[in-house]
Amino acid sequence: MQSGEDPAVLTAAQAAEMLLADPNQIRKWANAGVIPAHRVPGSRRYWFKRDELLAWIKDDGPHSARLTTTRPVSMARFVVAACSTAR
Repeated sequence: MQSGEDPAVLTAAQAAEMLLADPNQIRKWANAGVIPAHRVPGSRRYWFKRDELLAWIKDDGPHSARLTTTRPVSMARFVVAACSTAR
C-alpha cells in the first residue's frame, strides 16, 4: 500500500473519521445493522470495508429510514461527509 492511500479495511475509529461521526455512534449503527460491518471473531470489535461504506453512502446512507433517530446535527455532519467522500 502506498503512503497516503486509504486502507481497504477500517477500524471503527477510521470509519468514524471517514463519515465524520463519533466512533461510539459508528459502533451503535453497526450493532443495529444500520451500516455494513463485520465482527472480529472472538471479540466485540467491528471492522468495516471501505468499499462497502462508500456503496452504502451512495445507496442508503443519510436517507436510511433506520437513521431517523439520529440527532439533526449528527445527520448534517454525515451528509457533508457522504458528499465529500463519494466523489
